[in-house]
Amino acid sequence: MVFSAQGYCGDSMSDAIRHLREEHDRLLDIVNAAEQLASRLERNERISTDVLRGTQEVFQLYAHTIHREKEEDLLFPILRDKGVHQGASCVGIMLADHEEGHAAFARMASCIERYAEGEAGAGPEWAMAALQYCELLRRHIHRENDVVFGIAERSLSDDEDWDLQRSFAEVDRKAGRSGLNERMEEAERLLRAAAG
Repeated sequence: MVFSAQGYCGDSMSDAIRHLREEHDRLLDIVNAAEQLASRLERNERISTDVLRGTQEVFQLYAHTIHREKEEDLLFPILRDKGVHQGASCVGIMLADHEEGHAAFARMASCIERYAEGEAGAGPEWAMAALQYCELLRRHIHRENDVVFGIAERSLSDDEDWDLQRSFAEVDRKAGRSGLNERMEEAERLLRAAAG
């Protein structure tokens, strides 16, 4: 989607939460492809280390950088200010999920070089960590879609929604200027081709 002075082009006036939901749809497509790779590794099929690195990169750039900035730095602070606090609250749970996801993601990354060196067991170990990461990400996305975003849609004023849309667009522009978008799209193409 392209941001314009009137909002995201193609819609009468898309909101910030719809933007995040659309990113979740893209993330779920990436999760599906990563799960297919993990299944191939579990069957002891050989996967290029470039594909595994590309998988890590697409998750790093999209889930852990671009999308996460929109949630943790932009949306969640507004929700906390509105009384949706950390701790046992839904925002606190979402932040804890992010941390758990980072642990599984780190295990995936640690396996790649060992796999490249031919270490027995590194492929299935990557697959196990990837499946855990993907399951956590899938569950996390559904909780955000079903709970957090519903609260946000009821809580955000029109001005807050508009400010978020502009801030999200700036995150996307920054990613484009820095080359993150191109790197992410290339890594995503590699992943999808390998998951086939």
